[in-house]
Amino acid sequence: MSSVEFISPLANNEGAKIAQELFIASYGYEPAGVWAAPGRVNLIGEHGWDLLPSI
Repeated sequence: MSSVEFISPLANNEGAKIAQELFIASYGYEPAGVWAAPGRVNLIGEHGWDLLPSI
């Protein structure tokens, strides 16, 4: 069994700086802005409503 490797959290605004640098490296110009929104995206289907029609 392999061990889990934990990484240190990023310092304040460090993630936004890295995202901006990656955007510039990828597209060649600065982004219009960098935003953050706390929360999560639910990708596993716990939506509370049916995605497929019932037969």
